Amino acid sequence: MDLAQRDVYSPHITSPGHKSVWTVGSKQSVTWDVSDAPPKDKITNSKGQIMLGYKDKDGETQHLDFAHPIAKGFDIRDGQHTIVVPDVPDRKENYFIVLMGDSGNKSPSFKIIQGSNSVGGFGQPGGPEQGHQGGGQASTSGQGGAQKGGLLPGKLGGILPGV
Repeated sequence: MDLAQRDVYSPHITSPGHKSVWTVGSKQSVTWDVSDAPPKDKITNSKGQIMLGYKDKDGETQHLDFAHPIAKGFDIRDGQHTIVVPDVPDRKENYFIVLMGDSGNKSPSFKIIQGSNSVGGFGQPGGPEQGHQGGGQASTSGQGGAQKGGLLPGKLGGILPGV
């Protein structure tokens, strides 16, 4: 198929929303609008990935854990995927989901709270932000980006197509 005939598909994330509160260890559905999804043979990449990110308190610096997607390999045209909320620290309403497949799409910020069996994770000592060799997590900043061990600088929109 001619590449000019293929569609870039970037579905709108419908859940989580800005008022969502997820508990560590719980099952949650990430949902997106597929009403305008092109046929599978017209999508450049129909296999999806869901990644968790967060914004620092300043709201300018964003972190996305590319090395540890919370789900992958599902059909982007499904419109939903159930995930288990990873063990992450409370960060007010500073978490977001990025849905990747053919293109990237970012959810509104939402909150994740600790459950009774939480032990640390993304952004915690020994978690993906600190202690993993080789990085894999992108850190972005409006001022060129502070880098931490293999992190990618720049605005989030500069690293994720369609965001």
